[in-house]
Amino acid sequence: MKVASLEESKGDRSQDLKVLEKGLKEVQASLKSRERDIEALQSSLQTMESDVYTEVRELVSLKQEQQAFKQAADSERLALEALTEKLLQSEESSSRLPADIRRLEEELQQLKAQAHGAEEAVVFKDSKALDELQRQIEGLGARLQYVEDGVYSMQVASARHTESLESLLSKSQEYEQRLAVLQEHLETLGPSSDLASTVKSLEEAQLMLTSNVKELQQSLGELPNTVESLQEQVHSLLSQDHAQAMPPQDFLDRLSSLDNLKSSVSQVESDLKMLRTAVDSLVAYSVKIETNENNLESAKGLLDDLRNDLDRLFVKVEKIHEKI
Repeated sequence: MKVASLEESKGDRSQDLKVLEKGLKEVQASLKSRERDIEALQSSLQTMESDVYTEVRELVSLKQEQQAFKQAADSERLALEALTEKLLQSEESSSRLPADIRRLEEELQQLKAQAHGAEEAVVFKDSKALDELQRQIEGLGARLQYVEDGVYSMQVASARHTESLESLLSKSQEYEQRLAVLQEHLETLGPSSDLASTVKSLEEAQLMLTSNVKELQQSLGELPNTVESLQEQVHSLLSQDHAQAMPPQDFLDRLSSLDNLKSSVSQVESDLKMLRTAVDSLVAYSVKIETNENNLESAKGLLDDLRNDLDRLFVKVEKIHEKI
């Protein structure tokens, strides 16, 4: 009678075990699916983080190059202004030389005309004046040659500065193109909110999974007591009648399945811990995502500032080029 009652109780327990085993399999399958999703998300986050760091480093390098370019342009502008001032002074000085030369030539012609009708003493005196005028003319000729040489050297320097300005204009266009490419890259990195949303959905799924596992653990928590009770009943029956037959094989199989179920529960708990660790790392990555979003915003602001600086510098260079 006791064995029959025990068998009936075992039948109910067998159904419970099957339900629990099915629940464990579903939990394990869900854990594996979540692990795959987490691995894919971690890979995507790492790729995105690497891209952001690369773009930020390139932006910093471009900013440094732009500063050097700006300094070079300012230096060229100052040198060009000084050269233009010297050129104007030389042109002004050279414009006065022909008038001085004509005046001296007229004075020389007058002195020559006066020398033919004057006395010897006067001629001697006028010859000194002629010599003085001749020296002045030679001095003016030397000054004129010096001015012409200066104008030529300034023209050469102006041509060299013109080439430098053209090179600066070319670099400015190159920086503009690089800025446009960098802007496109930053825009492609923009949808990081999708990753944050995915992380949030995984967190919610993990909480739901944790709740299901807790319920499963509560059900499994009663199993050890049930197993011990069954074992005591079996030992009691065996001790009461040693002549009775051994317990049926299916009964022993059920006891073995209980042990397997306990082992499966331990495995699920271990998997759950791993999942929690992975979710914690995803939470940390979500913080990094927010940081990367802030970095992207600051990088875009820096790009705008850099573009404005290049535009202003480009206008200055154009004005200088027009003056030349």
